[in-house]
Amino acid sequence: MATARDILTNKYVTASVSLFVIVYASLARPQLPGFVAALFDSAVFRVIFLTMLVYMSNQNLQISIMIALAFTITMNLLNEQKIAEGFIDGIKENMLNENFDDTQSKDSEESDE
Repeated sequence: MATARDILTNKYVTASVSLFVIVYASLARPQLPGFVAALFDSAVFRVIFLTMLVYMSNQNLQISIMIALAFTITMNLLNEQKIAEGFIDGIKENMLNENFDDTQSKDSEESDE
């Protein structure tokens, strides 16, 4: 019978647990801090990050897969955050325009009387 040590030293088990933790953490979807969003917006940072990923793939494949997954999840989260912010900004702008139009139409109705 396999002991806990044998199970935890199995590379497939550790890879599966690592993958589960990353996927679970990505589903929590925390809001990215501004400095992290700014870093991942920078093309220079992304190139350096991906270069590090390629280097790590030569050293430790499991770590490089985890880093690649973290990078993909972060980029996806950043894009969703940008879309949500743009959507909210568009709604605010439409609401302001509607309020402005309502105010102008009320003023013109009052001046007609």
